[in-house]
Amino acid sequence: MYKAGDSFGELALLHNKPRGASVIATSPGLIWAIDRTTFHHIVNKQLSLRPRFRVQDALDRNVTLHRLTQGQKDAIGNAMKRQVCPPGTIIIRQGDPGDYFYVVVEGELVG
Repeated sequence: MYKAGDSFGELALLHNKPRGASVIATSPGLIWAIDRTTFHHIVNKQLSLRPRFRVQDALDRNVTLHRLTQGQKDAIGNAMKRQVCPPGTIIIRQGDPGDYFYVVVEGELVG
């Protein structure tokens, strides 16, 4: 179960691997997403942009991404795009390409 502040999809994004699980919205929700190219550009170039949405807490809690610099976290937050997901929305499906990373802002998802 994923809830506000949780994130998912980073392993497939980082390692260019297929998705290891499916994630489906179980309530009305809102998520932020960033595509692989933008994510890698930010992480590799260490851009420091003012974030629209602060994802630092979620990134700090994420075991895979906790080592990112503050500038990288700010840039990721700035680059993320808002996505509304009604109940039943399939966010990712097992076997899908790992081309996005997500942070849950509202609602709950299962995976």
